[in-house]
Amino acid sequence: MLAMYEASYMACHGEDILNQARQSSIINLQLALTRQKISPLEQQQIAHTLTWPLFKNCPRLEAIHCLPLYRNDVSYNETLLKFAALDYNIIQTIHKRELDEITTWWNDLGFTTKLPYIRDRVVENFLCAMIVYFEPQYTTGRKLSTKLLMIMSVIDDTYDLYGTVEELELFTNAFERLDIESINALPEYMKPIINALLDLFVEVEEKAKGRPYVIHYLKQEFKKLVRAYLVDAKWINEGYVPTVEEYMDVAITTAGCTFFPTLYYAGLEEATEDAFQWACTVPKIVEASAIITRLQDDSVYEKPEQLHSAKAIRCYVKEMNITEEEAKATLQNQVENAWKDINEELFFLGQNSKLPKPVIKCIVNHARAVDIYIRNDNDAYVYPHVIEGTISSLFIDPMRI
Repeated sequence: MLAMYEASYMACHGEDILNQARQSSIINLQLALTRQKISPLEQQQIAHTLTWPLFKNCPRLEAIHCLPLYRNDVSYNETLLKFAALDYNIIQTIHKRELDEITTWWNDLGFTTKLPYIRDRVVENFLCAMIVYFEPQYTTGRKLSTKLLMIMSVIDDTYDLYGTVEELELFTNAFERLDIESINALPEYMKPIINALLDLFVEVEEKAKGRPYVIHYLKQEFKKLVRAYLVDAKWINEGYVPTVEEYMDVAITTAGCTFFPTLYYAGLEEATEDAFQWACTVPKIVEASAIITRLQDDSVYEKPEQLHSAKAIRCYVKEMNITEEEAKATLQNQVENAWKDINEELFFLGQNSKLPKPVIKCIVNHARAVDIYIRNDNDAYVYPHVIEGTISSLFIDPMRI
């Protein structure tokens, strides 16, 4: 029954049998939890799987669950378990060292003091980068990605929470031009942000030696992102609720449709220029990941006073004349369809693409990161306490050997 439930998450469009299998297996597994015939070990496994299906989870989080569970299995191999725990702890040490380095860089910027309106989310952004590629050989990728995510978060908060439309137009122009004149025209509080990004561009160029095209694509993606942020900010300022089509045209970009692949590829040596060009054409798997990012994020906010949130819901309510609950169900259905798009693309690319597997894996893992962060009407990026236990298990508490 567990295997059937897990397999249902690999469903593609039109595979109604797998859709039905998921519903029936959920009912039967929930029923099994109420019975006394199953062992405590089986109860733990069922409860975990219902919450964290394997296809949507990441290996590090799965290890936190599986290793202690395996320890209680009567047939466990002690040597194998010790090696697995040791491997987990070695990689955790690498991650902790990277996180210390990134935290020092962030503290040196002094943004939490200079820009009190921003969200301080170093660990949360590192977690996202770690989910995308946790393996020890991707240390450069994790550090660069986290730093770029931090600057992106600062820019997002500036457009979303603080800047006036006039200031944001200057900010957008500075990103477009990236010259001294446009930067000098900025309000004082904005200058450190763009200067930090320029310094980060220099670091990317140094780390991406042999791939001179990386910085070009990265700059273009930041420009696309801030243009979309500006449109969004103007809508909010004007109190304008766009049509669903208008909203999604902009929202796919603000969700980092081609931005996130480019960001992750900056620190991924396997990502040649072909990979960057491929992502920029917005293939179905890239678009699906962005749809999951945007609509899953939008669906958790329900308070109308949060003007920078729940946009998709408000658009559907206004245009379709439906309730918020109906709009939310529509978003959730689109998210499920996007996961099916990802499955179809994985099968297709696995047979027809020459792209290295890590290039494609980044896209899927980003969608998994979103699913881990945003669930049960909670956004762990907005409310970090939701995943404090996960953070401790991943980066503080070693696995018992």
